[in-house]
Amino acid sequence: MQNRSKGNAQGIDVSHWQGVIDWKKVVTSGISFVFIKATQNSVDKKFLDNVKGAKAAGLLVGAYHYIDDSITSVDKARMAAQAFFRSIQAAGGVSIFDLPPVMDYESNKNNLSKALISAIAKAFLEDSFIGNFTGLNNYPLWIARYNASTASDNGSGWSCWEFWQYSDGVAGGVLPIGTRKVNGIAGQVDLNEFNGTIVDLKAKYGKQIKPEKDEVKVDPEDVNAIIDKYLKPAWGGS
Repeated sequence: MQNRSKGNAQGIDVSHWQGVIDWKKVVTSGISFVFIKATQNSVDKKFLDNVKGAKAAGLLVGAYHYIDDSITSVDKARMAAQAFFRSIQAAGGVSIFDLPPVMDYESNKNNLSKALISAIAKAFLEDSFIGNFTGLNNYPLWIARYNASTASDNGSGWSCWEFWQYSDGVAGGVLPIGTRKVNGIAGQVDLNEFNGTIVDLKAKYGKQIKPEKDEVKVDPEDVNAIIDKYLKPAWGGS
């Protein structure tokens, strides 16, 4: 896969572990996008505050769900997807977000088969540790690799990444400003890079139509159809 490139847009991914974030200061570190944890087994307690703050600071915002080891079947994956969707509704609806929703799948402590975790991923609509999955390469890929000078080998049909989580705030690469520290965040935070400039990122994922009102109303009678429409464009997260 390709290496990082000078001029690529820089971002972070966050959850309640980062505590209270000063989003206006985050922007001063050259950050232009953020993926915010929405759900795991419940809604992340900082999700709504983080969405509101990041949007107010002018960042491009996306939401992600963390698939943990309690998800052991396709049915549970579908239930998790519905919980994720409800959290997006609570934040204001799909059109509030600039970036597609993401599934973060990075643990297999139950030693589920490749076929089963692939089915789980497809049911939720993606993957993360790509060597364990098949038939998902039609989705854009978000990799995690902290050897930031060398891209990962091609795997499971992917030959390039869309986003690269290149540091967990302790190990890995640094921001273009020469540090892993992001202003406005007290501790460590994951650093990410988009495969393109901020102009490219906005052109590809920037919101095309803004909601007329702050509240986005969605017909609740066909949740599965809405999930199919809005969650299937997601990609595998890390």
